[in-house]
Amino acid sequence: MSCKAYQIVSKITEQVYIGMHINEFLKVAKGRAEKDAMLETYYAYRINQYDIFGYRIQSMFYYFNNSDDKLFKVDEGVNTHYNYR
Repeated sequence: MSCKAYQIVSKITEQVYIGMHINEFLKVAKGRAEKDAMLETYYAYRINQYDIFGYRIQSMFYYFNNSDDKLFKVDEGVNTHYNYR
C-alpha cells in the first residue's frame, strides 16, 4: 500500500466543491478515487483512508450526475466506522 493511502481523506474533500466536473475531481484525487456505484441518474466514487496497519478507517463518497458529470453530493456513506482489511 502506498503512503498516499494513509493521507487524510479530508485533505481531498477540502479541495472539492459542488458543481465540480469529474475531470477536476480525478485530478484532485490523484489516483485514489475508486468507482463505487453506477445508477441510472448518478455514479459515485469512493476514497478510502487506511491506518498504518492497513485497516480502512474512513471512506468518503463523491456523487456525480450522469447528465453533466458534475459533483452534487459528498458524504461518508454507510458502515464507515468499521475496520475492513
